[in-house]
Amino acid sequence: MIAQQANAVAQQANVIAQQANAVAQPDFSRDVEKGIDFCKRSNI
Repeated sequence: MIAQQANAVAQQANVIAQQANAVAQPDFSRDVEKGIDFCKRSNI
């Protein structure tokens, strides 16, 4: 019984983590692109 509840909680945490990842990735990609642009401008 306790194991089943722990499993359900773990699955919910997994779903939340996946959603957080989906939200975080586009921002992360944009930041990386900004960083690359900054480096290119700095070198010139």
